[in-house]
Amino acid sequence: MKRKWIGLVMLFCLVWMMAIPAAAGGPTRGGSYHAPAVTIITENAPRDLEITMNIHRHNGTVVPTQLEKKTRVWEQQFRLYRAGVFGIDQWYGNAYDLKDAELVLVSGGKETVIPLSQELTDRMNYNDILTLDYRAGTVSLGAAVWRGPLMLAMRLIVVTALEVVIFRLFRYREKRSLLIVAAVTLVTFGLLSIYTYNWLNSDPRRLILYILFSIILLTVQTLVFVSSVEENYRDKTLTTTIWASLTALVANYAMLVLLPV
Repeated sequence: MKRKWIGLVMLFCLVWMMAIPAAAGGPTRGGSYHAPAVTIITENAPRDLEITMNIHRHNGTVVPTQLEKKTRVWEQQFRLYRAGVFGIDQWYGNAYDLKDAELVLVSGGKETVIPLSQELTDRMNYNDILTLDYRAGTVSLGAAVWRGPLMLAMRLIVVTALEVVIFRLFRYREKRSLLIVAAVTLVTFGLLSIYTYNWLNSDPRRLILYILFSIILLTVQTLVFVSSVEENYRDKTLTTTIWASLTALVANYAMLVLLPV
């Protein structure tokens, strides 16, 4: 049994290391995808909020730009794309181009102007993330430190619970079996989360690599569950594993697309 586990772990690590270079040099590097210049995530914001950014050019002109809005359940996200800013031929960097810029917030017929302080813009670079606390009327650089880990933990809890529930529905009742399912799911989806972490502005073509990693995950879970879960015959364990893994993978991707990341 010990040799079998060591072999499975070595196989998992080997396949994973083969896939990592594909992630580094794959389709996310080429092509025409460009991340937004600025992404604003909101806290305590009304549902009808719209944001325009007034960009002050150094020749004295002002370029008002409507930010692209996307709502992810309880969070609203606004994005400024360099290619979408008409009237600006060249972009020298956020610290330069967004100096003295203002956010114009419109909600319920009320307009609020929040200037971006020089202390803030001096620290900006490319593809910045800003957090807007609508109620406090403040803008800060970066996302809250708890945001990414909390959402990752939520996804892991959901997918682990799904796999355990599906095994229960297929009449696996032994505590040992369910503990193996939970532990393996946490490890495999935890590794998948290394790739999907911070998908706030992810190139849509990364779905190709997500599918590749999903195949690896499904293979590893199948090998481990069929060889370790001894509560039932192997064919039933194989069928149950496929149902559980695919359901968890679809749910995980849905959370990445629909919920804050």
